[in-house]
This record gives sequence, structure tokens and C-alpha cells, in this order.
Amino acid sequence: MTPTEVEYTRAQSTLNDFFDIPKYLGLTQPEGEAADKVLEQARALARLAPGRTSITEVVMQMPGITNEEKVLALRALRAGRNPRRFAFWASHTEELDTFYPDLKPANPLE
Repeated sequence: MTPTEVEYTRAQSTLNDFFDIPKYLGLTQPEGEAADKVLEQARALARLAPGRTSITEVVMQMPGITNEEKVLALRALRAGRNPRRFAFWASHTEELDTFYPDLKPANPLE
């Protein structure tokens, strides 16, 4: 393996560790993924709706979404992003930014 391949393999492993950290406070990793799917749809619908529409309103009115999924999405909104993910990325910046700069999380404290 070339030095770049070794670095890339290491970065892949580190990225997997990053994704193992729950995205939202108080939710498990799978719950966060389920919440994200609902929130992505809700944000897209909110952009299409006339006037100002809150994400919470959109989530509550979305058809085809179970009550459990709605609750997870609302919990994620209230809890906010997990600062551990940002801290993990910050402690592995050089390695992760080299290969995955577009995946860098926003600082939840800003």
C-alpha cells in the first residue's frame, strides 16, 4: 500500500467511529437516523410551503409518517446536535478533513 492508501484506510476507520456517535443528544444512533429522514422531508416540505412554516408544524402534519417517527423527529429538534460528534471530529481534523471535508459537522455551540 502507498502512504496515501494507508492514510485513507485509517481515515475510513476513524469515520466509522465518528458515525457510531449518536447525532442527537438522548437518541441512539438508529433513532437519530430515523429522525433525520423525517426532518429532511419536513425541511423540503417547509421550503415549498407558502409563508413561514415551522418544522414542528410540518412534522406533525406529514402524511405517511408514524407517530413514533414524528416523536423521534421532534425529540431530535428539541435535543439538538450531539457536541461529542463535533469534539470527535475536532480531535481527528487532519485525518478526516483530508478525505471527508464535506462531512464535517457544524459546531453545535455556535
